Amino acid sequence: MGDSAGFTFYADAAAKSLRLGRGYFIRLPKAATITKKGTPAPTDRPYSLAINSGWNLIGNPFLTSIRWSDVSIQVPGQSSNLTLAQALQQKVLQAGLLTLAGGTQYRDSSTLEPWVGYWVRANRPVTLLIPPPSTTADARPPARLPSWDGKVPPTPAVQ
Repeated sequence: MGDSAGFTFYADAAAKSLRLGRGYFIRLPKAATITKKGTPAPTDRPYSLAINSGWNLIGNPFLTSIRWSDVSIQVPGQSSNLTLAQALQQKVLQAGLLTLAGGTQYRDSSTLEPWVGYWVRANRPVTLLIPPPSTTADARPPARLPSWDGKVPPTPAVQ
């Protein structure tokens, strides 16, 4: 199966089971029902999501919205976690939480929504600590973060 832009779409056996905290972009030829099975993320502690250097496709492991500015970053070799603002300032992460806004357009987001995939770029391997919904301060305004530099993550080549 393909499209007019020359992309080829194929089934990926690895995507038969979705993993908590990982992001997915799914293109289906017709409507489908997704059955939720498995164990939900514990809500009594942050969800640890290891990411690699480079672009990472992540998702919200919880079923409610989480502010991106509430995520903290664990850097190997450092004794304390960084806030998102500190991780951006220290260039551990690059600015931008990118999601598809329809077709091939990306938009920056300040919130991790359930069932949505996001691109995050790390300059080194780190662990994102995504707080459970019960611990986020909903009344606090989001932190002011540097703006995205406009670079769109590459689309993996199809062979």
